[in-house]
Amino acid sequence: CTCMHPGRVSKTALKLALITTIVSDREDWDEPLPDGAGALSERLLLAADQPMYRAGTIRLMKSWLGRLFTNASRTPYCGAARRRCFMDLAVLSALEHGATQVLILGAGFDTLCLRLAPRFPHVRFFEVDHPATSAAKARGIDAVGRPSNLLQIAADLGESRLSKVLDQHGGWDPQARTAVVAEGLLMYLTHDQTADLFAQLTASIGPGSRVAFSHLLDLASHGAMTLWALRTFGEPWLSSWSHEELPAVIAALGWRVLDQSPEQTGVFEAFAVVEVDR
Repeated sequence: CTCMHPGRVSKTALKLALITTIVSDREDWDEPLPDGAGALSERLLLAADQPMYRAGTIRLMKSWLGRLFTNASRTPYCGAARRRCFMDLAVLSALEHGATQVLILGAGFDTLCLRLAPRFPHVRFFEVDHPATSAAKARGIDAVGRPSNLLQIAADLGESRLSKVLDQHGGWDPQARTAVVAEGLLMYLTHDQTADLFAQLTASIGPGSRVAFSHLLDLASHGAMTLWALRTFGEPWLSSWSHEELPAVIAALGWRVLDQSPEQTGVFEAFAVVEVDR
């Protein structure tokens, strides 16, 4: 994300890891999560050793008091779980269709690469994230066991272009069919920055490559106070697209929509899979 403070682990990444841990503990919610995602998220959080996200906080959120709190705010928790499942299925589908590289942008503490790399030893898995967040996650990956085909790239994409970062990495193949995940990322980019990101991806991946991503549906609906608070914490939301707008926007960037999550009342974000149109 272009707005991250230097040296600070992403609060959003920490929060999403905690949410994944909590949802995995709520059998009464019947919300699907990828196998092993909850347990791995908890181990990564504990290894990161960040204030407010240590063992005591996790125990509290799993207690009866924490359950009362999460029951009152269930929608964002379940939404995050559904998003994780959508991204997992999108990557698995891309692998079935011949992808030999997986790239996670703004990986945070997501466990997709850590879970899938041992299952697909012939596939190279790459994570790109801000250096502080990447370093905190690396401690957890080393603690649970780093697969040999999982590579972390620490880079501030606000300072360095993604295409250059990938080009300078010896293991990256710009001709390979690739599955890219941009989960919880595009809302932190302006429309122009998103267009530039897709242009860089087009130059860095092979034919038949796909991108799975989430996007806000209506930025203005969140209200001035919410948007101000996000800016104050250094991670502002900057863009959105409706279900109807997205196909034309993507087509103008040289891609085509393969899948969109169903439109649901009361849901503030949606998910999509697109394929490079060449």
